[in-house]
Amino acid sequence: MARIIRPEISTRAGPCTNCGKKTRSHELEPAEYEEYMQEVIVGSSDQYQSRKGWEDFEEQLRSEIVVDALVMCHGCWSEKQTTFSAKIQKGSPKWMKDPVLNAAAIRKSMETLKYYDFDDSQLIDTLTKLVRSLKEAATNDR
Repeated sequence: MARIIRPEISTRAGPCTNCGKKTRSHELEPAEYEEYMQEVIVGSSDQYQSRKGWEDFEEQLRSEIVVDALVMCHGCWSEKQTTFSAKIQKGSPKWMKDPVLNAAAIRKSMETLKYYDFDDSQLIDTLTKLVRSLKEAATNDR
């Protein structure tokens, strides 16, 4: 069966990927569900009926969690954002000088920013400038 993601369902608490503390503060990867059909009783005779009882069934679509969501507590997330921001601020001047040579590092940094959903505006601004300079350098080299 195909696995699906159900964004309308709130994330269940789980262990932090970093420290193991139970949390649901920051969802890194959503839970995955599988859908299946189940017969459900929608009507039946009363228990006091003298003759053989009857039941009406209906098939309903149900879903079951297969893979739990990956979550991180806010403390670990904040610490990771601070160290990542410091790394970017330290490396960005060098990356800005030759963005094509550092394209892999810039791409990996953007993926990390999206994965953890960091909200530091200075960090986002710095990475946006790096990506813009990489695009300009790539189009000018042709």
